[in-house]
Amino acid sequence: MKFANHVYENTTGYGASAKHKAEDINEMFKDKEIAGIFCAMGGFNCNCVFDYLDYEIIKNNPKIICGYSDPTSILNCIYAKTGLVTFHGPNFKSLSAPETDYGYKEMKKRFIEKDLRLGTEEDEYLTIKEGEGEGILVRR
Repeated sequence: MKFANHVYENTTGYGASAKHKAEDINEMFKDKEIAGIFCAMGGFNCNCVFDYLDYEIIKNNPKIICGYSDPTSILNCIYAKTGLVTFHGPNFKSLSAPETDYGYKEMKKRFIEKDLRLGTEEDEYLTIKEGEGEGILVRR
């Protein structure tokens, strides 16, 4: 596991500057030892990152990138500019917080133990609202 150079920076009150966030993303995509990237957290300036991303580096070094909330804009931009399938799922901060033990266990189960089963045998799943949805389905 590696952490980006600016992961602990807090120049904006909620993370690193847009330029530093983009530098971190570009470096992670260039690094051949990294197979997947989890966004550490969000930040209100995520939509300012676009101009600093190197889309050629990202396109030529495809790998998993996962996040949600504010980073959704970055994921969607990367998809639009490169065609790289991105993953809308937990940020690293959510996985490491004590109040999200379930999320941490589920991610560990998938990525470390290679177990794709959702939840536990005791879990109950309910349909909250039946219906149909429409959108772009990306499949590899």
